[in-house]
Amino acid sequence: MSTVGKYTKKPFSRRERRPPSHPPAPVQDNPVLVEIAQWLSQVRFRKSVIGGLDPEDVWKKLEELNALYEKALLAERVRSQLLRKPQEETDGYR
Repeated sequence: MSTVGKYTKKPFSRRERRPPSHPPAPVQDNPVLVEIAQWLSQVRFRKSVIGGLDPEDVWKKLEELNALYEKALLAERVRSQLLRKPQEETDGYR
């Protein structure tokens, strides 16, 4: 422990993690983001014989994650176009 003025400051141990500075953004609005969050919580990497991770398995998992993010991006683009369409009609712009 270190002393700062008259107060004692206890550093965080490895087991005690600092609380996040801001709460995570809610992902319930977009079902694809919920799917990504579930995938990230369940993903497991295959270990290599010598040590570390199997590179082929890592690349496969990255491709799966990329496909999920592409799906989320497409859904967001469609949502954005649908939100913009009524505004363009009322403004007279195309």
